[in-house]
Amino acid sequence: DEPTLAHAFAGDGTYRLRVQELNGLGGPGVDYRIDVTPDAGFSLAVDVDKVDASAAGEFELKVTCARRDCKGPVSLAIEGLGDGLKVSGNVIKEGQTETKLKVKLPEGLKAERAASFSVVGRAKVGEREYETTATTGPAWKKLFPLMLYPPGEFDGLIGLGVKRP
Repeated sequence: DEPTLAHAFAGDGTYRLRVQELNGLGGPGVDYRIDVTPDAGFSLAVDVDKVDASAAGEFELKVTCARRDCKGPVSLAIEGLGDGLKVSGNVIKEGQTETKLKVKLPEGLKAERAASFSVVGRAKVGEREYETTATTGPAWKKLFPLMLYPPGEFDGLIGLGVKRP
């Protein structure tokens, strides 16, 4: 629900961004967080902040894709859990806006362990390759509906609880 501003600059140079409260109540005691990133042409989201699976078990995530300039396929990967994962449903096909990502954990993963991971999407827009991490903002808004601005450090991290089979 936070505003975004998209702008294509005419060329290289020095640019300034002025941030001001519309109601005039800002000041030195007010902090602003501004992220400046090249637009990938798509964004990804998941609506959970944690999943549970038994060792050698599997879990499923619904990943949604908001498309802007990206019309082609978006390849998804799990980052942060190491090697040995078996992933299916890891492509959001051309023209589609979601997929069910299924992840099977490796046999040797120890039970009663906690870890975190991210879902990363990659796609080609025009001649450039782009990469973006799925936001967990929808999960945060469900957990803490009165929190206006969830901590940015946690956005994109999904907890994994490994339970006994």
